[in-house]
Amino acid sequence: MNNWISADAEINLGKIAFLRKDLNGAMARFKKLFNDETRLPGIRAKAVMAAAEVLRQEKRLFEAYASLESLDSIDQLPASSAVAGAFLRSELLIEM
Repeated sequence: MNNWISADAEINLGKIAFLRKDLNGAMARFKKLFNDETRLPGIRAKAVMAAAEVLRQEKRLFEAYASLESLDSIDQLPASSAVAGAFLRSELLIEM
């Protein structure tokens, strides 16, 4: 799935699953995106951050912070994603 539209749809379906209190379903959709090595870097970063937000809402702050560590391993990470990831990390540190 290298298509931006289908990847964005997958992220949105993950967010809907979370709103329906289906944490496992939400995380499965996000992991499908950020585990795919052929994925565009921006989509992989967006999926990682969406998963971190789900974990944050569940008060699993240490797991959320740890999941953001994978942003550092994404080649050609868009600058906006790097900044958003750093901001989310700092918010998580404050909450911890």
